[in-house]
Amino acid sequence: MFLVRGRNLQSRSHTSTKASYSNATYTTGSSVISSLSKRVTYIETAKALVQKVAPGSEFRVVDDHYVGSNGIAHVNLKQTVHGLDIDNADFNVNIAEDGSVFSYGNSFFLGTIPTENPLVKSDQVGLVAALKGVSNVLGLQVGADAATAKPEEATEHYVIEGTTGAYQDPKACLVYFQTPELTLSLSWRVETDLNDNWLLSYVDVSGATEIYGVVNYVSDATYKVYPWGTNDPTKGGRTLETNPYDSAGSPFTWQGDGRTTYTTTRGNNGIAQANYEGDNDYLNDYRPDAPGANFNYDLSLTETDPKKYAAASVTQLFYTANMYHDSLYTLGFNEAAGNFETNNNGAGGKGNDAVILNA
Repeated sequence: MFLVRGRNLQSRSHTSTKASYSNATYTTGSSVISSLSKRVTYIETAKALVQKVAPGSEFRVVDDHYVGSNGIAHVNLKQTVHGLDIDNADFNVNIAEDGSVFSYGNSFFLGTIPTENPLVKSDQVGLVAALKGVSNVLGLQVGADAATAKPEEATEHYVIEGTTGAYQDPKACLVYFQTPELTLSLSWRVETDLNDNWLLSYVDVSGATEIYGVVNYVSDATYKVYPWGTNDPTKGGRTLETNPYDSAGSPFTWQGDGRTTYTTTRGNNGIAQANYEGDNDYLNDYRPDAPGANFNYDLSLTETDPKKYAAASVTQLFYTANMYHDSLYTLGFNEAAGNFETNNNGAGGKGNDAVILNA
């Protein structure tokens, strides 16, 4: 469990925002959707929808859009203010093969937009001070006494050089952050790679003592499995899959839930184990433990004792279930639609309903 000097970071989750989801049933009868004329490209269709749903909002298209093998296109858009991202204000659109809107999700900020451009203000705390604030509040062993900030090409993006204790040079950029109180806070987003923990921290620019949110992206996780799309073990080989999660559907990766980073086959979307007895005491059942998140276990298809291939079997189950979760997420089965997660991260739905996966 990652703590702020003994305090749980659950309440300071990255995307504690009001989110809404509109599924295919809703979009079929929606006057907003019906008033949209089909565009030349799916990206233009997505932009037109955002302009209808959130008129007057500034936004940019995130360059991770793609068309899936089923013909459905997926476009993510980020809300901006004065040219800066609202880092937890997103709009995702799923567009059918015929160019119609299939479904969409929206967590854009609906409150009062600040009129003053922060890029011309001078009452912001420096980047090095922000990093020191993160280190102090979170109890990190990162030194910044001799550190300096070096600007990158993008607006208000920096590398902080000369630190100690970090795996690589920390990075920072100026963003807005939606708070649980539904206000916008100008923040430094500080990225700190500590090898075992990779943190994104959102620090108030005016003081460097208030941290609005923290995300912990753990080190690489590797799973030796039959990859997604292999229907018959005799027709394909096992491979090592590294970080196969989709960050849109699994922002805490598959190994974390926003409160705890697990070294077993457990995470926000599901918990997998070998339930030999077939009972309800699954928390005490066997699951492989990989402190380095390297779930690499041998498997023989001729082995008749299930306990001898339990680690490989449970790893496969965990991998397949999480791949299915993330695939459904891209189709609109998200938190607001009632999907299964322990921590819904402020995106709607009830939460605390991760899938129990018994091998």
